[in-house]
Amino acid sequence: MNFEVASIKGPRASQEIVHQLRQAIYLGQLCPGDKLPPERELARQFESSRVTVREAIRSLELAGLVSVKRGSGGGAFIADVDLRPLKESFSTLLRLHKVTISHLTDISTRLRRKVRWDPDKEEIPGDPEASRMLARSMREPWRFGA
Repeated sequence: MNFEVASIKGPRASQEIVHQLRQAIYLGQLCPGDKLPPERELARQFESSRVTVREAIRSLELAGLVSVKRGSGGGAFIADVDLRPLKESFSTLLRLHKVTISHLTDISTRLRRKVRWDPDKEEIPGDPEASRMLARSMREPWRFGA
């Protein structure tokens, strides 16, 4: 693990720990499969309590950035990106009529411009089905209720 941490103090200490660990993940200093140090060691590094560190790890776990394994060989590990929660969220929003395919197409268009992604030529990493559905919804929005 090659990243530096700053000591944390104050009522929002766990959020600051989350922020620092997120940054390390985003910058590639922590990669999928990397094991975080034990809570005791993280608490020492952040000059914080184990309870605060545990809360931060739980937040990262809920965000899908960390997976926690119990037992022998367990610990907190940097997770590989999983798009299932995102798909489930969009599906829920669609079913609750909070967004339309038109909204999703607009988001997709904006993202494509920003990252220069062509769904007809490239797949969403790890989810070819989502790639096909997104590409089809952009070509044939009427089929998806837009």
